[in-house]
Amino acid sequence: MSLAQSILNLAPVEARLKDPIRLLLAKRQAQKHAFDLDQFDILSNIFETAGLRPPVATQDPDHLTIFDKIANEALMGSEIKAVDIKDPLRAMDQARQNNMASAHNRVPVSTSDGTLLSVIHGGENTGQRTLFFGAPGTPAELNNGWLKAFAEQGEIITWEMRGLFGEDFQGVENLGLDAQLGDVETVMDFMNWPQSHVMGICGGAVLALAYAAAYPSRVSSLSLWFGDYELGELAPKTDHQHNLKSLMKMVHDGQVAPEDMHNILLSAMNKFSRPDIAPMVLYPFASPALLSQYCRMNYAIMDTDCGPLSENTNIPCSVFYSPHDETTHPEGSKVIAERLGASLEVLDVPGHMDILQGSEKNVAKVIEFQKSASSLDFASSLNFSSAFKGA
Repeated sequence: MSLAQSILNLAPVEARLKDPIRLLLAKRQAQKHAFDLDQFDILSNIFETAGLRPPVATQDPDHLTIFDKIANEALMGSEIKAVDIKDPLRAMDQARQNNMASAHNRVPVSTSDGTLLSVIHGGENTGQRTLFFGAPGTPAELNNGWLKAFAEQGEIITWEMRGLFGEDFQGVENLGLDAQLGDVETVMDFMNWPQSHVMGICGGAVLALAYAAAYPSRVSSLSLWFGDYELGELAPKTDHQHNLKSLMKMVHDGQVAPEDMHNILLSAMNKFSRPDIAPMVLYPFASPALLSQYCRMNYAIMDTDCGPLSENTNIPCSVFYSPHDETTHPEGSKVIAERLGASLEVLDVPGHMDILQGSEKNVAKVIEFQKSASSLDFASSLNFSSAFKGA
């Protein structure tokens, strides 16, 4: 990943941090896991070009917060290109062009209760439409690989969820499941899409399933990836699922203040992330205020009983999972696939974090399924028409 792209990915979380990001400056030449003065100057220039606060240099690792360490790791793994040094403005323009979540693809959409959503729309009207549910509470930048590849095949829309984005994120009171599903209807109506293929990842798979159960006429097909399903005794959950849900419930119910739970949840989530995507995955943990909203919003998703939802959905469906996933339990995906009569595909990837950004290869799997589902629908309509004419 280019340095400019890494800094662009840092932008959403940097804007929520109380203090500017601190970068570790080397005390001696060629010190590992630290930047030299020339590198720090390059980074500072691109931070400024991206509209971020200038980073602060420190030679003491003890002065780094968890988010400082996350930023240092992400930037340390980036590639410094000639354009980053010679023309940071051009480097940032190139990164923005490569980023589906950039301003040129965003449009503000107001919901019925006045909440302003940032909707991302890309691609051309080829008849292939996909409504994308990302991991709840994460910035759209995290899904860039999915969004770009879908946009090359047709139209794609996604949005950043209520209560965690925008200037007035703390003013959004209703964070329940019904409100979130209502937002989907608002987005669909705004786009004038009567129907769409639907895809969801992680907690987004739960929302996608809930939307399909509530509004089946608007869903052409359903593709669920590495879902975070609550199925009671029907399927086990990982320790991570149990622990995260329990901790969020404590904040949700007011048993613990967000300030007291902040570092605990942040440290727990950081263990499951990867340096290149950690700034985006951990966005909801950037501050106690964000965490409070996130616990209210995400607990509503994690506590949704997917058993009844999977009984009430009769839509072509594909389910994807990895047997190596330690974030969401593979058995949950297996049970959901069986209950939905869905095709089930095993992916040989190390774990959950390896599918969040997306790839052309994985999008091709979804598109292939969507086209097969469309063919089945078309064939069914022909059979119905023939039977009707013969009556």
